Amino acid sequence: MRKHLSVLALAARGTVWRVLTVTLLAAVLSGALLWLVPAQEPGAVIVAPDGTETPQYELVDFCKLPGRTGAAIACAAGFAALLAVLSLNGCGYGVKTGCTVQRLRVGEGSLCLWWTLYYAVCVLFYWAVMAAVFTAVVKLRIDAWTPPPYYGYTIGGQTLLLTMYGGKFLHHLLPLRDATVWVENLLLTALCAAAAAQFSHAQRRGHFSIAPLLALALTILSFFFPMGSSTTLLVCLVTVLALGITLCQFQKGETVSYTHFRAHETTLHLVCRL
Repeated sequence: MRKHLSVLALAARGTVWRVLTVTLLAAVLSGALLWLVPAQEPGAVIVAPDGTETPQYELVDFCKLPGRTGAAIACAAGFAALLAVLSLNGCGYGVKTGCTVQRLRVGEGSLCLWWTLYYAVCVLFYWAVMAAVFTAVVKLRIDAWTPPPYYGYTIGGQTLLLTMYGGKFLHHLLPLRDATVWVENLLLTALCAAAAAQFSHAQRRGHFSIAPLLALALTILSFFFPMGSSTTLLVCLVTVLALGITLCQFQKGETVSYTHFRAHETTLHLVCRL
């Protein structure tokens, strides 16, 4: 068990504080934008007796707030930064990381799987924090808003629930009882984690992997589909396929890496001792 804990410790050593920092900054920026940006749209027009028209502005639908305030962009940028932090961990730009990996008592296939598990926890942590921040700030805006007299909708206890279901971004961030989107989010979490592990796995062999870019693009794209869209099932199928390919590459890379590193094992150990 100790050898597996050492693998997790190696993954967490260079990322814990960076993950916390990225998550905190993204949460603060997203929450500030969501609370401070007015996000108004033209409403009724008041016509004076002399014919002068005075346009009135009112708050946009609450479900549109993340997009209109820029909070959704801040959330996506933070997620991209998180994925970059995880992907660059253990890339082995020097020989130190390669030597450390070679000294572990587990194969690189197992190492990548353990790192994928740890990265999935980091992604879920970021996702949970952002869901809590967006829900809390939207609730504050709902409570603080006073509707105009001509407004035909009554603010009540179900306003927040309808807002989370009605908005594409908010619904994918917190799907509530939508089981399909929950499955989609979990699959995307696993794909992003595996893609981050695959990037460093490829870098240690002198290759470049576009897996994190594809996983990031697919995750962001999924937030544009409305509730009940059949495209969600297509995203799930594509994610399962990409995840399976990535996991197979781990096992393939384990065999390749063994042959490659055995040929240079003596040189690597000599350099590490210097």
